[in-house]
Amino acid sequence: MMKNIQQNEIDNISYLPKFVDAHAETMASSATLFYTDFDLYDPLTLDMTTSADVARLLMLKAHNNICLVVDGDEKVLGLVGLDEVSDQTITACLDKNIRRDAITLGDVMVIKKSIQGLDIKDVEHADIKTVIEHLVSHGQQYCLVVDPVKNIIRGVFSAKEISKKLGVDINIQDHSSFYKVFAS
Repeated sequence: MMKNIQQNEIDNISYLPKFVDAHAETMASSATLFYTDFDLYDPLTLDMTTSADVARLLMLKAHNNICLVVDGDEKVLGLVGLDEVSDQTITACLDKNIRRDAITLGDVMVIKKSIQGLDIKDVEHADIKTVIEHLVSHGQQYCLVVDPVKNIIRGVFSAKEISKKLGVDINIQDHSSFYKVFAS
């Protein structure tokens, strides 16, 4: 049996409630609240030969700010964020006489060996301030969370995502492989 729901007049109702986040994160919050956990979220992965333009469109469509770059055997080679596939980055490649349609994720990715990795056990006991200090001191926009016992990448920290969540600026001097190659 369906119950009747009373309809209300809304002409005099015009305001929204003020949002108060009772669980607002702080620098003392657990680091586990800030990384993308691949046990909970399936990461977007794209082959290194994927066009940077196509990757950007796929990332935007999937609402992913980070994409893992893999080879034909699905081994992680690196990652890209939206910054690495931005028009500004692609324009820098064009300035180096690389055709736009020839620019691939392999050209713009942050290679895995240049990304720091934090043990999941350490992350589980750290606050986010400690992770931010690590990112800043190592000039890293990204940091992988790894489980060395299982030999897997568990997730990724992004300075940009942490900054958004905390509402603070995180100033990191970028030392990614792309930056080193194309900044000159």
